[in-house]
Amino acid sequence: MTDPIDRREPATCRLPGDGADDDDREAEKAGGKSESPRLACMTDVDWNEMPSHDDRPFGPPPPAPPKAAIPQATNNATRTSERDLASGPYASAGHAPGGHAVFAGAALVKGRDASGLELETATVSVQVGAQSEAQGAVARASVSGAHGAISSDLGSANAHAGIHNADGSTGLNAGAGAVAIAGEATLAGKANSITVGAGYGIGAEGSIGVRDKDRNGQPEVCFRVGLKFATLGACVELPFHGKM
Repeated sequence: MTDPIDRREPATCRLPGDGADDDDREAEKAGGKSESPRLACMTDVDWNEMPSHDDRPFGPPPPAPPKAAIPQATNNATRTSERDLASGPYASAGHAPGGHAVFAGAALVKGRDASGLELETATVSVQVGAQSEAQGAVARASVSGAHGAISSDLGSANAHAGIHNADGSTGLNAGAGAVAIAGEATLAGKANSITVGAGYGIGAEGSIGVRDKDRNGQPEVCFRVGLKFATLGACVELPFHGKM
C-alpha cells in the first residue's frame, strides 16, 4: 500500500486546522493510541537540513567584522604614528577628532611600521585649534618600544601652542625654533619617563601637563623644557615611588 504522504517533503505536511480529522481517525491503532499522519510527517522531517531565509544554516549569526580604529591624533606627530608607513605619499586635510582642531598637511613619506619605526620626509603641515602648530622638515625618524624611544630631526622648523603636549600629557605648551640637526632619547617605564636631547639650532619651548599612561588612576605630572642646544623632560607618577 502506498503511503499518501511523502515524508521527505515538509511542504506536504498539513498543519493544525487544515481539516485532517478524518485522517486522524483512520490512523487509530490497537490499544487506543493514534498517530496523525500530519504530525508523523512533521516529526520525520529533519528541519536542521532546511535552509534559512538567507541560505545560511540554522545557528547564531556570524560575528560582526572588527571596527576600524578611530583616529585620535592631536598633532602632526601623532598623525604619523597612526598611519601605515607603507601607504606612500601623504596629503590630507580636515578635522582632528582627538585634537579639536582643523589641519592640512603633506609629506613624501609619512607613517609607522610594525617594528616601531616612524618616518617623515619632505613634510609640511599647519593646524589651528586646541593645539595649534606650523611645522616643516626635510626628514624625521624615530624608533620606539616598550622601554622608550630614540628620535632625530634633520632641517626642521616649528611653532606651536596649545593643550596637547608632546609627551602625551594635557596641559599647556608653547614654543618655536629651527634646527639643522637634533636628536632625543626617552627612557620609559609603565608610567614614569625621562627625556634628554641635544641639537644644533635656535629657539625655545616649554610644556607642563598631566596624563595617566598606565590607566591606574594615579596621574603623572609631566614637564619639558628646551633651550637652544638642549632638551630635558620627565613624567613622574604621583605619589612618587621611585620606580619606572
